Amino acid sequence: MTDDGGADGFTLLETLIAFIILSIFLGMAVQTISQSALNIARSRQQSEIIECARSVLAQSQVAMRYSLNSEGVWDERCHWKLTVAPIPVATADTTESVVLTLTLDDNPRTRTTYVGFTDGAN
Repeated sequence: MTDDGGADGFTLLETLIAFIILSIFLGMAVQTISQSALNIARSRQQSEIIECARSVLAQSQVAMRYSLNSEGVWDERCHWKLTVAPIPVATADTTESVVLTLTLDDNPRTRTTYVGFTDGAN
C-alpha cells in the first residue's frame, strides 16, 4: 500500500454539515433575540398604558361622579376616552359602568379597554 499524498483535513461533506449545523444554531439565536426584543417593546407599551389609565382615572373622578363622558390626550402619546353610564339595577343604589379605552400613538393595535363598576355615591 502506498500513500497517495492526499492532504489531511475535512472533506467537503463534513464542512457542509458543519455549516448547516452552525446556521441552524445561529438562526435559533437570532429568533430568540428578536422575540426578546418584541417582548420588551410590548412590556414598555403595556407599562405606558397602565400609567396612562391610572392617571386618567385619578383625574376623572368628577366625570365619574356625574356620569359624564370625556376624552383627551395624556403625555402626547396616549389618547383616552372615558365613558360612564348608569346601569339599571333593582336596588336603591345607583351602579355605573366605567369604560376607559386607551390607544397609544394612534395605533389601533395598542388599543386597550378597561371596564369597571362604581356605585353612584362616589
